[in-house]
Amino acid sequence: MTREKTPWQRRAIAAGMEQQTLATLTGHDKTTVSRQLRNYWQSGIPKHVRAMIVAWEVMTPEQRALWVQRVDEDEGDGSAEPPRPPRRAGD
Repeated sequence: MTREKTPWQRRAIAAGMEQQTLATLTGHDKTTVSRQLRNYWQSGIPKHVRAMIVAWEVMTPEQRALWVQRVDEDEGDGSAEPPRPPRRAGD
């Protein structure tokens, strides 16, 4: 039995965001992410999940790759050095 996709599932798919990527970014396993996207809980799709999909939609592929890389590098305690902003010509 195939369920109809929720609007947030469709948006994530349209933006090219895989469930594994969303799981990496949220720190949840794929099963939890799947349930969140299917509106499994009465409380609805969590705002942080919706925000990540929106962010993915507006980022360039390079920004997406950097975001995932930075999350993968973080030890969870915030000790990872923030990236320096790119230098502008003339600086």
